[in-house]
Amino acid sequence: MLALLLILVNLFLVPSILNHMGLSKSVAETARHFLTGIAIGIPAFFVSAVLRSFIDSLGLTRISMIVTLSTVPINILLNYLLIFGNFGFPELGGAGSGYATGITYWFVLSVSILLIAIHSKIKRFNVLSKPTFFSGKRVREIIAIGVPNGLTILFETGIFSAVTILMSHFGTETIAAHQSANSVCTLLYAFPLSIASSLTILVGFETGAKRIQNAKVYRHIGMIAAISIGILNGFVLFFFRQPVAELYTKDASLAGLITTFLLYAILFQFADALLSPVLGALRGYKDVAVTSVVAFISYWIIGLPVGYVLSLSSLGAYGFWIGLSTGLFTAAIVLSFRVRRTEKKLAVPID
Repeated sequence: MLALLLILVNLFLVPSILNHMGLSKSVAETARHFLTGIAIGIPAFFVSAVLRSFIDSLGLTRISMIVTLSTVPINILLNYLLIFGNFGFPELGGAGSGYATGITYWFVLSVSILLIAIHSKIKRFNVLSKPTFFSGKRVREIIAIGVPNGLTILFETGIFSAVTILMSHFGTETIAAHQSANSVCTLLYAFPLSIASSLTILVGFETGAKRIQNAKVYRHIGMIAAISIGILNGFVLFFFRQPVAELYTKDASLAGLITTFLLYAILFQFADALLSPVLGALRGYKDVAVTSVVAFISYWIIGLPVGYVLSLSSLGAYGFWIGLSTGLFTAAIVLSFRVRRTEKKLAVPID
């Protein structure tokens, strides 16, 4: 249903949006066909995302990894064929990338369906052979969990976009340094994020089996692992910030800015190490309604104003990064109390 909605948006609203963006005719035409190519694959992308989550919930994350990795050469090949028109394929230029991505989504769905049909640990659930009828109650349950999760992610990613916009008056070089350092943080964030995803699966599994004590043990182990990784990432940034900065540019001035941003990025590592496992555990406990509220207050009501005020001081653009860290630490502290409260509540026997 969501895929159909987005396809209709692409058909009826996107052309008008492109026309009002002041693009040249050729660029607008390329963008239009690129988005059409993406839209073709949206149904497959959404369904495969659901199937991947189902596979992950069984603890079979290696299968998801293999499927994802298998798409890389397929997507590269399709881009090579459709962008440049090699081996008799139509030369579509930039639009070819969109069609290549859309086709790749269908490939991912096909592989996911095949695995569900033949894998011994998955096929016994009869997901494809015994479809469940539409249930409003189940949909409301999915929405009650999914919407707060989505909003939490939106508030977190949105704050970084907002900071980039607010940094615009510091100049192109500062924005470039900010984006470069931020890309390093995004890469390092993959490690605590993987622990958070693992905790969602493991804590959810143990909670469903009414083994709350086991769920707490997993949460504690996850937090220790995440904090250890955060410390390691902090050391890497501190001791290798100069070589990392030089990977992005040979300009000494720009490299210096990136190096300083990476110093402030060390705060991110500790904040993410505290926050990520807590969020993962709360999702496993299905206690997510409060997370989006905490995220909004921490990032937008506390973190962004703090960053803006500090940016007006001698800290300049670096003040925004202190503000971002403040928001992350605030969310981590508040939600740490929340997860303990949830565990105590679930541990109380029901008469």
